[in-house]
Amino acid sequence: MKLFNLPEAAKFSTDKPCRELLFDSPNLRVLTFNFEPGQELPVHSHNADSEVALLILEGEGVFTGGAEEFPAKPGTLQIMPS
Repeated sequence: MKLFNLPEAAKFSTDKPCRELLFDSPNLRVLTFNFEPGQELPVHSHNADSEVALLILEGEGVFTGGAEEFPAKPGTLQIMPS
């Protein structure tokens, strides 16, 4: 078993969002993305072998999917199909 304290693991940069790989196995990959106010991740896509889940822990922003925008705030869980 592995336990993570996400607030302690959070890293930030004034230059760009920080991406941190916390766990990687053949069946599960866990990453954190930490943003300073005003930072964003460009719209992009990946070829994935499985669904991708994004869970917002704190702060607010917007998910963009095609022409649609969805609010991202604490407790929001977005699951994207593979």
